[in-house]
Amino acid sequence: MKMKKKIVMLITLGLVLIVGCSACLAESQVPAEGWLRDSIDGAVWADDRASLEVIPEDDCYRVLIVWGSSAWETTEWTYTCEYDADKDRLIADHVICNNTVYDDNGGEDRTIVLDQDCETVIALNDEGKLVITNAADESLEGKAFERLPEVEGDV
Repeated sequence: MKMKKKIVMLITLGLVLIVGCSACLAESQVPAEGWLRDSIDGAVWADDRASLEVIPEDDCYRVLIVWGSSAWETTEWTYTCEYDADKDRLIADHVICNNTVYDDNGGEDRTIVLDQDCETVIALNDEGKLVITNAADESLEGKAFERLPEVEGDV
């Protein structure tokens, strides 16, 4: 059952990224070093039960936030972002939020709870945490994600 659930979650993640796709307007820049470079090279950020990952695409970035409210229910936000090199931050212009509930047989019930344009900013604060402002969803507003330590053997 656990393997089935992992497979379902991976398929779900793929669907979220596909459904969440929208055109980015400017070519993304990748800094040579810093939090964004570390993030696209596999760093994961966390705040309580929520995790944040940055996924580079051809001309933009996707910020995926997954919040597990239980073993059977997750909420996932996908932000479409551009990198603001002058201020070293990501600026999102669109967000899609899905709530997914899994049943005992590995089935899922996915509900889109938010699909809207936004002006969300994701940037480091003075404490080195990634903070979300103008999140377009009150439950994420002001969340401060800490970078998780890398586990030896991670690629």
